[in-house]
Amino acid sequence: LYMTPVEAIDKLEKDRLNAQSRYNIIDSFPEAEYDEIVRLAAYITQTPVSHISFLTEDRNWFKAKVGVDITETPREVSFCQHAIPSTELFFEIPNAMEDERFKENPFVANDPNVRFYASVLLRSDDGFNIGTLCVLDLKPRQLDEQQKAALLSLGRMVSRLLELRKTNADMNFQSANLKVSNEHLEKFASVVSHDLRSPLTAIKFSATMLQSEDDLKENSFVQEMTEITLRKCDEQERMIKNILAFSRTNQVCVDDIKSTTLKKVIAEVLEEIENKNSVNVTLVNEDQKIVTDVISLHRIFLNFFTNSVKHSDKDEVAIAVSCVKEDTTYQFEISDNGPGIPAAMQPRLFELNFVAKSGQNNLENSHGIGMYAVKSIIERLGGEIELVHNDDPGASFRFRIEDLSNLKN
Repeated sequence: LYMTPVEAIDKLEKDRLNAQSRYNIIDSFPEAEYDEIVRLAAYITQTPVSHISFLTEDRNWFKAKVGVDITETPREVSFCQHAIPSTELFFEIPNAMEDERFKENPFVANDPNVRFYASVLLRSDDGFNIGTLCVLDLKPRQLDEQQKAALLSLGRMVSRLLELRKTNADMNFQSANLKVSNEHLEKFASVVSHDLRSPLTAIKFSATMLQSEDDLKENSFVQEMTEITLRKCDEQERMIKNILAFSRTNQVCVDDIKSTTLKKVIAEVLEEIENKNSVNVTLVNEDQKIVTDVISLHRIFLNFFTNSVKHSDKDEVAIAVSCVKEDTTYQFEISDNGPGIPAAMQPRLFELNFVAKSGQNNLENSHGIGMYAVKSIIERLGGEIELVHNDDPGASFRFRIEDLSNLKN
C-alpha cells in the first residue's frame, strides 16, 4: 500500500505514541529513581536544568525535573520535538540563537533565554523514541566526550527503569487476571462438585435403604448389587473431592501462611487416614519449624500417606519423613515400605490423568490427579519434586519448598 511522505510520517508518529502508551508513564506520580537521575545529569554536565520528558500528541511532559518549576510545555515549542525524529541517540544544540529551528522559540528569544540543549533518546523495546533525558543551559556550550558518555549511560538507566516499569505493570495485570481466573475456577468446581454430589447422595440413600429391607436381606444378588453401588458412589465422591482440591492448587492464600512443625503436620494428616492404626511413622527432625502455606503442605502429605496406605502390600505400613532447613528452603524426604513404582511407569508419574499400577492393590480407583496436583502445589510454593531412585523397597520422594516467612502476616 503506497503512502505519501506525510502519511508515512503520521503513521510512524501514531505507532510511536502507541509504543509510549504501553509504559503508562504519562501523568504518573514522581518517583525517586527518576528524580535522582536528572539531578545526577545536571551535576555531571554542570547545567542548571535537566529533565526526563515524554513527547505526547500535544505536549512535552516532564516525568522528573531539576531547575524548572513547570511540568510540561506545549509540543510546538519543545526542543524535544526535534530530537525525537533523530536516528542518533545523542542530540545537541550548542547555541540556540544561531540555529534557525530555535532562534525564534519563546524559551530562546524570551525569558529564560535558553541557549544550550542536549538530550539522549529513550527508546522502547521495539525501537521507538518515546522520550528524552535532557540538559539545558542559559549560555552557549558543548559537552565534552566524558560528559556525553555519562549522559548516554544515564539515558540507558532511564530506559531500563521504563522497561522494568512496563514489566511490573504487565505482571500485575497478569496476576490480577490469574486471580480472577482462579476464583472462577474454584467457584465452577464448587458448583460442579455440589451438582455431582447431590444425585450421589440420593443414590447412596436409596441403596442403603434397599440393603436394609428385611425382605431383601437374604437376597444375595440384591445385596451384592447394592454393595457395588455404594462402593462406586464412594469412589465418585473421592474423585469429586480430588477435583475440587485440584482446582485450588494454583492459589497461595496469605492467610494460610503460618508457622508449624513437621510433627504437627503429620499428626493432622494421620487424623484423615483410614486404618491409621496400621501406619507406623518415623519422623526425622520432627520439631523443625516450618513457615509455609500449611493447607497446601497438608494436602501434599495427605496424598503421599493416602497412596502409601492404599497401595501397601503389607499388614503394617511404614512411612519415614524428614525435614531439613537449608538457607531459604525446606528439604523433605518421604519413603514407605510398599511395592514401589515400576520403572516403566516412573517417567509419567507426575502427568495429569496418568494412573500407575503396582502391587496387590493397584490404582484402579484412582483418577490420575493426585501426583500431578502434588507437583503443581510444590511448584507453586517455589519448589520441585523428584522420585528417588535407590535399591530400597517401596517408593521414595524428595521435594523442597520455599520458606515463606517474608509473606507471613
